Amino acid sequence: MGGNCVEHFYLDTPDGYASAEAFAQQYNRDGWGVYDCVSPLREERRAKDTVAQIVGLHWDLDARQLKESKQEIIEKTRTKLEPFGILSRVTDSGRGVHIYSIFNEPIETGTPEAESAYRLLRRMATHLGADMAPTHFAALMRRAGTVNSKEGGGPCQVIVDTGARCEPSDVEAYLDLVEDNGPLFSPLEETITDKRPQREGPVNVEAELATMKF
Repeated sequence: MGGNCVEHFYLDTPDGYASAEAFAQQYNRDGWGVYDCVSPLREERRAKDTVAQIVGLHWDLDARQLKESKQEIIEKTRTKLEPFGILSRVTDSGRGVHIYSIFNEPIETGTPEAESAYRLLRRMATHLGADMAPTHFAALMRRAGTVNSKEGGGPCQVIVDTGARCEPSDVEAYLDLVEDNGPLFSPLEETITDKRPQREGPVNVEAELATMKF
């Protein structure tokens, strides 16, 4: 937090995953957040241009910014997405909900399929009312098994793990069917009120200046 980022890179091996878990628990404490990059990287540098493969799609729904409660988001997600076979995992992130659609086979970056996956990621984020900031494949998502110590947070834990794997075309087919119905979740209404009196017509500058006092 506060710009102090400690990174840990590891290999896709049992020893690598064990080292990642040890690292995660080392920093799983108040004032810190533990995150995973959503994609494997080709080098020890996390950036959009170092993503090696796209393994699936991910979305971050902030329950504080939506009309629905966290439990309502989880239940509606299951009801709407699971029948289409595109819901792989749902994680309670402590203050929100993370949704994942995992592909049958990873997509290599730098291909037309990767560009299509990026557009699909953002298209689905708009439909869900999700945070647009992490809609890229070098994004960080809070790691399950750690604690969100921010105000209103709590344990980050997997709520649903269907084991489902899908094709990008399955997500696209879902969107083609429901997208015109509007967002699945609704943002909170902005309630900022300007209490200053509203003026109509031209302002008499001299009169206004005469009424001002230090």
